[in-house]
Amino acid sequence: KDHDGDRGEYALGRAGSSTGRARYVQQVERVRAYIGAGDIYQANIAHHLSCKFDGDPLACAQDLQRGAEPRYGATMRFEHRDL
Repeated sequence: KDHDGDRGEYALGRAGSSTGRARYVQQVERVRAYIGAGDIYQANIAHHLSCKFDGDPLACAQDLQRGAEPRYGATMRFEHRDL
């Protein structure tokens, strides 16, 4: 479970959004109105996804970074939480 190749296993449950479709559509329409009014020219609409997780957080983080190829990325390990 370290950077030397001894990778742990992990499993992810189905992801779900806490925003909901109706709220997301409302946010999109609001952004479109701002664009139409000339107040903005673009926006990033984000929403929270969550899922059940079991296993090695570092292995999951490595796979996510490999897939997304972020310019800057980090994994922080704490006693009771990994980010």
